[in-house]
Amino acid sequence: MIPPVRRRVVALPFSMVFFLIVPLLPALAGERVTYDGSDPSALQDGSYISGVLAPQGIANDKTDSLSDNSVTMTGGAAGNIVGGYNGVDSDAVTGNKVFVDGGTAGSVTGGVFGGYAGNPFGNNTAHGNSVTVRGGVINDGAILSGGFAGDTLGDAAINNNSVTISGGAIGENVAIYGGHSDSSMMSGNADVNGNSVTISGGTIGDDAAIYGNYVHGATDAITANDGSVTISGGRIGSRTIIRGASAQSSLAGITANNASVTISGVTIDSVARLPTAREAAMSWPTTRT
Repeated sequence: MIPPVRRRVVALPFSMVFFLIVPLLPALAGERVTYDGSDPSALQDGSYISGVLAPQGIANDKTDSLSDNSVTMTGGAAGNIVGGYNGVDSDAVTGNKVFVDGGTAGSVTGGVFGGYAGNPFGNNTAHGNSVTVRGGVINDGAILSGGFAGDTLGDAAINNNSVTISGGAIGENVAIYGGHSDSSMMSGNADVNGNSVTISGGTIGDDAAIYGNYVHGATDAITANDGSVTISGGRIGSRTIIRGASAQSSLAGITANNASVTISGVTIDSVARLPTAREAAMSWPTTRT
């Protein structure tokens, strides 16, 4: 007779059960934040950025959710607005949305970012993030960027981000980027492709800069393809720079194809810098009607 199989049940300590289960749980995603200015204590400070309207986690230099967040400002003031932020590791910041419908945002040291990848020691990735301005005020000297990579010793990948402006008042000396990488110490590659700016209303002050793709500071190869700026309404101030793409400071070559600027039905006081004839011959088409 075959003896019965004896099964031994082992009770795991709670701490072990916790660590076995937690890695199986999906990462937190999709936080919704709406700010009307009634509670300024809702703004957060981190190591590299302060006065931030964002999902929770800025104090840890990484929002609890990095993807599919929605941040809406309807009133009050915030020096920075961020849809998703990562300043500590190489996890990607993706699919976040920021809406400015009222209030006052940005400063000469801050701005409005759909996705912000600011890890100084590794790769920075921000894809598919967006900023939409439908009202309110963007202060002089601020930055509007769909997706951004800051100073890093690694690579930057900033693709398919966007800024859309249909209303509101944008101040003077404001930089508007569909997506951009700006690093004083980048030692890797920079891929900044398919980013766009679309303007159909609102006003933009003097001395603004508007780019689809923008790259500055990479020491290895740069790609900045398929950047676009489309302007079909509103008012653009004097001495405005408008380019589908700009790439600078590479020691290993730059690829920047299929960039475009399309302008129709808009008042532009004067434009300081549309693409040159040489740039147009290198796939930098400009259409103005």
